[in-house]
Amino acid sequence: MAKPKKLKNGEYSHRFKVKNPINGKWVDKYVRGFTAQECYDKETKAKADALIGISPERINFFSFFDLWVNTFKVGHVGQDHLNKINSTRKTLLEFFGETILLQQIDRIKYQQWINYMGIDQNRAKKTVLDKHKIAKAVFQEAIDSNYLLRNPANKIIITGRNTEGEKKMTLNLEEWKKLRDVTVSSSDSASKYICLVMMYLGTRFSEAAGLLKGDFDFVNHTVSITKAFDYKRTKQNTRTKTAGSVRTIHLPKPLESIIEAHIAKLENRRKVVSLHSPDNIFLFTNEWGHPITNAALNKYLAKKCKQAGVGRITSHAFRHAKTDLLVLAGNDMIYTQKQLGHSDSSTTLKYYSSLNNDIKDKNNKIVDSFFENAK
Repeated sequence: MAKPKKLKNGEYSHRFKVKNPINGKWVDKYVRGFTAQECYDKETKAKADALIGISPERINFFSFFDLWVNTFKVGHVGQDHLNKINSTRKTLLEFFGETILLQQIDRIKYQQWINYMGIDQNRAKKTVLDKHKIAKAVFQEAIDSNYLLRNPANKIIITGRNTEGEKKMTLNLEEWKKLRDVTVSSSDSASKYICLVMMYLGTRFSEAAGLLKGDFDFVNHTVSITKAFDYKRTKQNTRTKTAGSVRTIHLPKPLESIIEAHIAKLENRRKVVSLHSPDNIFLFTNEWGHPITNAALNKYLAKKCKQAGVGRITSHAFRHAKTDLLVLAGNDMIYTQKQLGHSDSSTTLKYYSSLNNDIKDKNNKIVDSFFENAK
């Protein structure tokens, strides 16, 4: 997407294309504004205006899709989620073609698209589900905007490759403790400390990578998650995945001691990047002073899992494990949701491992105790 250009007089000029929903032709539009955001707002309005007055049955699906993205997603979600939306659009375009109308996609055609991804392309079921959720949200907005009566994405059968056996998604309590002990006893490295942070806090990798010294409050025993490090593109801290991801979470005492000692070593060696203030010290950096990559962490994890005698995992498994551990500790789902930074509890439930034997045993004991006391 083209960006607004700043003019000599301080204003911004922006050129973009608007697709006519009826004939499918693209038309160049030019707008000016005092800020880049004002130009973006005018672009969104121009695309919305292109749909006004058009009979619902004649609205092009991708024109509405793009309007939905520009109105509700751009500026409200992180780049990674925008990439997922763009990937979904690409797959929809491959299957339906650019001339498909919004009302031409019924439940049968939609299920055929799901089957195309899950069966013909042999994609993982989770990948198909993620794309389905995005597409379903587009259709729901069309209903809310009075362009559709029913959502064709309702009651769909998700197809795709079952990846449960392809990689380990979580750790039970004993595995978690073994991996923790091996990691704690390992020699110092950025991978060691970011691994321990994710184990105890269940953060996303980008959130952990972007942590600064000032984010840790050792007085109130909390960690502020307010940003995420974009190691793929800008190499800078940026917004979190969603607005709901901004949160203040509990800092467990064992991790607090580890991080305090780590910060002390960093300050003594003075081999860290400092951004104007001692509080702006990146904590988990490589030899060039940049936060390490997820690939580097996963390579480190592969070695530690082997040493600990547990199945190989990637760093994302720590979020699933954290959910299970919080449940085992007796925390309710709302607390768990807020600690993990999920926008709603349904996402937290997705992370909850219903097959975790530790949780099964705990619940079985609760039931047994209940009936014992009911005699």
